[in-house]
Amino acid sequence: MACTVSKKHSRDTLKSCAHTIGAMTKHATRRSQQRAIRPMVLALLLEHGARKPAGSGSEMVYLPRHRHEELLAEGICTDDDRLKGIYAIISADDQIVTVGHRTRRLWR
Repeated sequence: MACTVSKKHSRDTLKSCAHTIGAMTKHATRRSQQRAIRPMVLALLLEHGARKPAGSGSEMVYLPRHRHEELLAEGICTDDDRLKGIYAIISADDQIVTVGHRTRRLWR
């Protein structure tokens, strides 16, 4: 559902963003709404994030600290985008399974 308070989140914007981020499961759509992760932010994460295996052929996409600082310096994103602690799980068939906020450290 579109936000009626701001023109920034109109239905047209959401449709164009959803097209660029690819297919999302119903679960991922609900979780992104519940966790206040906007489609524009998710598109930036998928474009600039690092990937690591998450089991069963799926991948976890996240934004490392150094890459977030580079994006801030280049002016691609701002602190208001809240890219710093989010992640997305992508299945083997390139479908976004879920999204969320990182609360634990990633061990590499």
